Amino acid sequence: MAWKIAPYGLDPNATARVLSTDTSGSSKFGAGQTATMQVITAHRDVGITACPGRYLYPYMTQIRSRATDLLLPVIRDASVSPLNLNQVAAENVSVRATIPATAQWSVEVVNEATGQLVNSVSGTQGTTGPIAFDWNKTDQSGVAVPAGRYAVAIKASIRNIVLPPAGQVVTLAPPPKISKKITFKRISPTKTKVSWVAVTESVAPLTRNQFRISSNGGKSWTKWRSTSTTEFVTTKWRRGQVFQVEFRSHNIMGVSNVVSKRYTVAAYAPPKPAAVTGVSLVQTTPNLVTASWIPAVSEYESQGFFTRTSINNGKWSAWKKTPALNTSQTLKVNPGDKIRFQVKEQNFSGFSPAKTGRLTVPN
Repeated sequence: MAWKIAPYGLDPNATARVLSTDTSGSSKFGAGQTATMQVITAHRDVGITACPGRYLYPYMTQIRSRATDLLLPVIRDASVSPLNLNQVAAENVSVRATIPATAQWSVEVVNEATGQLVNSVSGTQGTTGPIAFDWNKTDQSGVAVPAGRYAVAIKASIRNIVLPPAGQVVTLAPPPKISKKITFKRISPTKTKVSWVAVTESVAPLTRNQFRISSNGGKSWTKWRSTSTTEFVTTKWRRGQVFQVEFRSHNIMGVSNVVSKRYTVAAYAPPKPAAVTGVSLVQTTPNLVTASWIPAVSEYESQGFFTRTSINNGKWSAWKKTPALNTSQTLKVNPGDKIRFQVKEQNFSGFSPAKTGRLTVPN
């Protein structure tokens, strides 16, 4: 019974008025009479018959109750696509669903960040069937909405009964855009760091960055190489060589424009290092002190740290390089020693200013 009345949105517990057209005499209602009966009723209630029989007739109330349970209306076959939409492409968001008969329905598009309703459409469903709405990325006044995440909800209600909604969140953004701010920097005698800027919306972060290189003015190129960041370091370029580099970046919406830059490899001439900071002397045992320091942040290659000490205001020791770019050193001391400790950093262009730390060892 449930499947039979479902397409018409009928309530199994409601009543219906039916105009009789019977002329055979087999109906309890003659032609032209109106019979008022329940939507699910027994044959014997309207006709001269024992149908559906004495064993089934007592279950009519249960049949109506079970049909009611089976006919609880729902929104079916709901779909929202695509979920990632290129903001600058000529493409709409397609919203589709099957709505139960007699339902009041609506499709609402809400800016997830602000909670603002930006667009909607509504209607009444005569019989169970499909609805369709194509959102063209605009608000109610036809103005294009900004990049962001938009909740698309399909809602319906029948006789004040609110059905469970359906829907999805759509991300709307453009592909990345490569700016012309491209930097080539020699960071060591053999290394060149190349970086670029890719502008993208926060809802559609970069997923991949690529570059390719030509050493013959663009006549031939390497394959596109991928990197997770918008930079790469090469050790193959030498002073005076000329390279053409192309850049592009990707997000879930697509690929950016391609930007090309020509570069002649310059001589390596970094600025001298800045002074270290945080020079600290800490006694760790009666006869040992640990000296430590914090290097200045730099992209340029360091050639090491040099230290020297003075005990009890005596002469400074010779400058000595720490192994493996270590930023700490152990000093042997005696109780009562007055220690001065200096450290400086070297790179290709020279030394940083020296920084001093002091400690008097307790007796």
